[in-house]
Amino acid sequence: MAKKIKSIPGASKTVKALRDIGYELNSAVADILDNSISRGKASNIYITFIKNQSEKHNIFIGDDGVGMDPSILEEAMRIGSSNEAYSEDDLSKYGMGMKTASMSQASLITVLSKKDRFPEAAFTWDMEHVNRTNEWEIFKLDDKEIQNFKSKILFKNKDNFEVLLNSKKWTVVGWENLTKFQEDYDKSRSAAISENYYNRIVDNLSYYLEIVFHRFLTGENSVKKVNIYLNGKKLKGLDPFCREELHTKEMPLSGKHGNFVISKNCSPIVIRRYILPTNPKKPGNFKFSSVEAWDRAAGTESWNLSQGYYVYRNNRLISWGGWYKTKTIDEHDKLARASIDLNTEHDKLFTIDVKKTKVQFPEELRNHLKDNVNSNFIAEAKKRYAVEKEKPTVHIIKHGKISHLSAELVQEDQIKVSQGKKNNELVIVNKYGTKITDDMTYRMLESNSKIVSESFGDPVLFWKMVPNPNNDFQVMVNIDHPFYDLVYGDEEKNKKTVAVVDAFLFTMSFIELKCITNNNEMLFTQIKEVASSVLTKFITKDMI
Repeated sequence: MAKKIKSIPGASKTVKALRDIGYELNSAVADILDNSISRGKASNIYITFIKNQSEKHNIFIGDDGVGMDPSILEEAMRIGSSNEAYSEDDLSKYGMGMKTASMSQASLITVLSKKDRFPEAAFTWDMEHVNRTNEWEIFKLDDKEIQNFKSKILFKNKDNFEVLLNSKKWTVVGWENLTKFQEDYDKSRSAAISENYYNRIVDNLSYYLEIVFHRFLTGENSVKKVNIYLNGKKLKGLDPFCREELHTKEMPLSGKHGNFVISKNCSPIVIRRYILPTNPKKPGNFKFSSVEAWDRAAGTESWNLSQGYYVYRNNRLISWGGWYKTKTIDEHDKLARASIDLNTEHDKLFTIDVKKTKVQFPEELRNHLKDNVNSNFIAEAKKRYAVEKEKPTVHIIKHGKISHLSAELVQEDQIKVSQGKKNNELVIVNKYGTKITDDMTYRMLESNSKIVSESFGDPVLFWKMVPNPNNDFQVMVNIDHPFYDLVYGDEEKNKKTVAVVDAFLFTMSFIELKCITNNNEMLFTQIKEVASSVLTKFITKDMI
């Protein structure tokens, strides 16, 4: 019989791997809040992100939940804790969040907790100690060390935490030595730039928490309402569907489509669709109430990247933006957003990463979204978007030579573009595979027009390729992109430059038509995004 030998992983390398798991500051803080909300049953959560006496930044996250007694806290600090008991509405998934999230941001992690009728207790993970000794060791703080830790919490931040620490039950997670943040903060060229960086990080964290926990901040869907404070400021729930706006339109789905049964052993997946109002700066009758509301609804990235599906697990937003391989991101669809609600029962069907920021859909749901959810929803978004568009400044390249070249290239490479099974679908077939698209924005301004300028609604992309069911394609150039005026601002003066850029855009668009498939479409999107971004930098940095 084979001899059993214990194989204990090396502490230093294992912890390093856990620290590099991919958390950003926002998602790491959110993971701590998950524990406060679902495990701690907190009503109030306080976050402070300030400098300490040594001018270094710390983050302390406190809650007025049930707290932990010393033995439970010690076990909770252990990697792979065995006392993880999950409830149906638990926001945790793997039981690793508190440790991995904390280790990803700080080299010194302390948890101090008080449970009613139990003494205070605190334990610390010191990453430098683990790295130096290669031992799985945590430190239990004595009374003097606990008081010293409390003084750090209360430094410049007495208002909320002083009341919390004098109550009967609570928990505080402390992050000291914020390695990545402090490195970026310290390498700034001046104190003013450093402070701007800090303020930007805090503002971004505020926005992130307001959208991720918006249902808890407002008490939506009968969840327990939670108050979250960041540096003393009470956060407000940010509804990504802007349902308080007068012109937000819900597009209800029929029973089986809106309550999709993916498994008889699970409750239905709830899907709801919304068309948002338009840019208040643009023409039309369905505008946002203000420019501020429009800007706030843009998301953490941009309007284009915020379109698509918003995935919730137990009412906590875990992933948003994009169409999850049911279609590509399209400027004309940016007003379309839909929620997908999952619960703990669905965990075995979905792949959700430990950070709870990415999710992979099962093929059955993806097909349902493509066949039964997207079609009229996307068409309605395009229709509303078209109303906000200003009359385009039209730049047309209509030379017979280019049209002839287009037809010649398409024929040589045996590319076929035809109408799909649905009215709003086109099918591109090339030697690399098939691409199905619902982009029907081809403009038949003239029979031989090849390159057309018009507004995309935002400056992200400089150009795009739009196929046509007559085995053809068109290039659209974005008049909103900062590079546009440099090239096309004075066409008479810049004839050669215009001709060169047109030839380049035509070539890139033909390459896309020739090679794009359903499997590689994101590559072409990224190429256009990166190229457009570089062109923007040429303008903003006065390099041309």
